[in-house]
Amino acid sequence: MTGSAASTNTQWKPDQTLPPPSPPAALAAATPRGRILVVEDQAIVALDLQRTLREAGYRVVGPATSLPAVEALLARGKVDAALVDADAGRLAFVLADRLVDAGVPVLFLTARSNPLPARHAGAAILEKPFSRPRLLEALATVMAAPRLADEELPYAVSPPPMSWPRVFPQL
Repeated sequence: MTGSAASTNTQWKPDQTLPPPSPPAALAAATPRGRILVVEDQAIVALDLQRTLREAGYRVVGPATSLPAVEALLARGKVDAALVDADAGRLAFVLADRLVDAGVPVLFLTARSNPLPARHAGAAILEKPFSRPRLLEALATVMAAPRLADEELPYAVSPPPMSWPRVFPQL
């Protein structure tokens, strides 16, 4: 029994070369494929999208569900694309308008067959439910599309938010 254990036990000898180590997962995560903003009003869906994107090598920014949150994320750094839930109501299109103004390509996610507003009529749409490979394929397509140069954007520099005085009487 000792003879068979000795024959199957392989030991490293000083004159042997070791194979190169495989790159750690942390190194792969350090070089993201792009920064993706998730605009989703349902927390469980937002978490699933984030997980899918991170596993595919993207860096997830957000999620954002309000205009101030989108503004803050845009101010913090470059956003390469955005996933926007078109079923979140009018607010989704307000946020998408701001993203388009900033030159960020938008991929709308929707479970409805309603047409998008005129401004977004030519935008990319991914219908729910979708598979992970289909999401990643659509996102890659959106990110590969040509973008407007900064000087061609509607607002190359964001206008400051306007502050309006309260004109309604306090009751």
